[in-house]
Amino acid sequence: MSRHPLRRAALLAIVTAALCVPAGPAAAHAVLQSSTPSDGQQLDGPPHEVRLEFSEPVTPARAGLRIHDASGAQVPLGAVRDDNPVEVVRVPIDERLDDGSYIVTWRVVSADGHPVAGALVFAVGDPDAVDASLVRQLFAGGDDPLVGAAVVLLRWAGYLALLVAAGGVAFMAWAADERDRAHLARIVVPVAAAGAALALLALPLQAAQVSGQGFGAALDAEELSAALTGSVAVQSVLQAGALLVVAFAVRHGGARVLLLAGLPAAAAAVLSVVVAGHTRTTQPLWLTVVADAVHVLAAALWLGGLVLLWSALRGRRAAGDPLGAARTVARFSRLATVSVAAVGVAGVVLGWLLVRTVPALLSTGYGRILCVKVLLALAVMAGGAYNQRRLVPAVAAATGAAAGAWRRLRTIVRWEVAGLVLVVAATAVIVGMQPAAEAAGVTGALNTSVAAGDDGSRLSITVDPNNAGYNEIHLYLLDATGRPADVTDLQLRMTLPDQDIGPIVRTPAAVSPGHWLHAGRELTVPGRWRIEAIIGVSRFEQRTVSVTADVRP
Repeated sequence: MSRHPLRRAALLAIVTAALCVPAGPAAAHAVLQSSTPSDGQQLDGPPHEVRLEFSEPVTPARAGLRIHDASGAQVPLGAVRDDNPVEVVRVPIDERLDDGSYIVTWRVVSADGHPVAGALVFAVGDPDAVDASLVRQLFAGGDDPLVGAAVVLLRWAGYLALLVAAGGVAFMAWAADERDRAHLARIVVPVAAAGAALALLALPLQAAQVSGQGFGAALDAEELSAALTGSVAVQSVLQAGALLVVAFAVRHGGARVLLLAGLPAAAAAVLSVVVAGHTRTTQPLWLTVVADAVHVLAAALWLGGLVLLWSALRGRRAAGDPLGAARTVARFSRLATVSVAAVGVAGVVLGWLLVRTVPALLSTGYGRILCVKVLLALAVMAGGAYNQRRLVPAVAAATGAAAGAWRRLRTIVRWEVAGLVLVVAATAVIVGMQPAAEAAGVTGALNTSVAAGDDGSRLSITVDPNNAGYNEIHLYLLDATGRPADVTDLQLRMTLPDQDIGPIVRTPAAVSPGHWLHAGRELTVPGRWRIEAIIGVSRFEQRTVSVTADVRP
């Protein structure tokens, strides 16, 4: 087993990604604030359209809104109006609806590229009995866990190929000898080609995830066409094109072509990562983009260089050239020192932007996975420092201890690569999660979602602006079918334990089905508040759901 650390690392990364990927859509800040018709509404006449209003601009998925009658048959709808990011989505109904009950399922894409879904039921004239299992089936049809797992695994494999190909070009240009380049090209070229294919494969998977139609959407021309209009498509096409240029430059060009074409294309491929994701929604935008760009460029130099260094060391060992190996490691060490420093500085900046506080780091899923990622990166850094300070001089000295130093050097480099493979796996998971600062309400309004019971219901709580003083507290309660939950009553209880304040109990006003609002100055003191929602499920049962709000001064 010890001879194959990379195989174990790859297996562990796959298992980690599969376990961490959520069963439903990723958490995001966009929530449905109101709808026309509203859930449970009984209309005298048939509506001409469905209108959904969200808390922030969203992009409607093509065919992301569907209407079914009580038997499950789908109702023909017109094209989605306003297909650019908007707060209000309107879909016309093409035919006159007969009397009866109807189920609406909707699916939109939030500003950070994550899908958000829900459902509601309304009636025209006399309502029909609607089977709850049918609503659950129609709502759950848009969330295939296998699609979510495939997205994470593809993202992980794509990141690996991208970083190895781009960093490999840099290693060939700055750290490798001329006699090593032909051998190393046989690694970089297929990896770059595979990275281009993986980038393009992200488009049908994006269509499958956003549309809610499962893997079948990957073969639907209209769904694929719709997937080509978003930031993920721009990122995928740019990345694929740049990696193909990398493969061509490495395969057919010499050192000059490598510098003039290979390196710029590698940089373009890596920088395509900042086109989509949380960099588009985190402020200040310019600082987030710069820090993210530096972070991924440095990571490529580090991981790609290590992979090619490992291969170069094997060749040097076979040729009996310890001095040449030591020189290669020394050249790469200078490159690695710069890249590790850049990764560290950019990582601190990104950590501040996306996390901000220690409580947010420790209390959110994003923060906990980030901690694991940082610990793995620190372990890899320690291995690299040991190589540079102890093993490289021993190998270069060609003394009696050189044979043992050779073995330890190659072993540690292998484990460095394995550690970075796991770092990339952690990255593939957290880029699909809500950043810790947003989830904890450290920046902007607090917007978080928690389980409201064992029955699959969820409660979303928004505290806006989450500053000491006047705040609006919105509560959105959805059942397992995505519909606004039907409860007997709901109360708020607010406590600031550090200051011995509370509990302050308030009854929020019902704004619409599943949506309650309380506005006031209860949160006048900054600090870590405990906000509890006491949900009356029935006359005889209550549930208490709590979140922590770090209210800013």
